[in-house]
Amino acid sequence: MLNKLTMRTRLMLVVVPLILVLATLGLLGLNGLKSSNQALFNVYEDGMVDFSHIAMIDQLMARARGDASRPLFDDEDEAMAESVDKLTKKIAAIREEHAKFLGTGLSGDEKALSDELAVHMEAYLKEGLEVAVVALRQKDRMALRLIYTDKVEPLYAKAREPLAKLEEGHVVSAQADYEAAAKAYGAMRNLFIAVIVL
Repeated sequence: MLNKLTMRTRLMLVVVPLILVLATLGLLGLNGLKSSNQALFNVYEDGMVDFSHIAMIDQLMARARGDASRPLFDDEDEAMAESVDKLTKKIAAIREEHAKFLGTGLSGDEKALSDELAVHMEAYLKEGLEVAVVALRQKDRMALRLIYTDKVEPLYAKAREPLAKLEEGHVVSAQADYEAAAKAYGAMRNLFIAVIVL
């Protein structure tokens, strides 16, 4: 039967199926790349964007703590006025970053830690930093020293605990997402190697 076919027809019977197999492999490869890309984008979007807000809150809280203590070591009134300005801006920035963080999708564990953070952070801001701002405006170093040691430091430590747990949770979650994406990529790669070998 094949003896009756022309050379052109025989070549087409060999080449066309190979082209179809290669086209199918290419489409599967593109789909695999799209899946890997989406998985890595999810790692970025779900983990790193949320993490950036948490890290910024952490950084602002630490800097505000430093701004509250700086006038204790500087006798000039200008240092107090500068600290008032910096603290007022940082208090507003902390609240703004926290609102942005709450706007992201939170899981059940994150929601519980976020609620705990909100309570301790508000106490740190209202009972610690805002009271320190009042003492700074009144240029009362003695009151500032008492507020700093009795309120700012302990409230900062309490607010820092759930914040550290949120940071750790995001790192663990991002690592798990990355490992799942790497495993999916490895499976897709092995499938293509097997198909190519066959």
